[in-house]
Amino acid sequence: MSGPNEPPLGLFASLRRLLGTALELAQVRLALLGTELERAGQRLLDGLLWGGAALIVLGGLFLTGLGLTLLRSFRYMPALGLTDPDLAAYRAILTSPGFLKSLALSLWIAGASTLIAAILALGAALLLR
Repeated sequence: MSGPNEPPLGLFASLRRLLGTALELAQVRLALLGTELERAGQRLLDGLLWGGAALIVLGGLFLTGLGLTLLRSFRYMPALGLTDPDLAAYRAILTSPGFLKSLALSLWIAGASTLIAAILALGAALLLR
């Protein structure tokens, strides 16, 4: 705007000033957007690094336990003097008379409970939407 001692500006001068102000505003907004994107990228990178580290530690612990359990299921325990792996435990369980019925029942219960949980979760998600 013009001051008290300045003559009033013309229409084109006012439009030019308005356009200049709009361009300055757009420039500031783009700079802020760039800063926000940079911060968001840094937060994402930090999250991925911490998540990856946690996954490596927890995965290592899980796989170590799983490997030791598998070795023991083959009766391989050098601390107890058992160094020859054998499949006797697997042979015994697979040839037992009720094993297949028990396995089928376990799989049916797991499948049915998973299906029920998925249906309930979907219903809850649709209600909360």
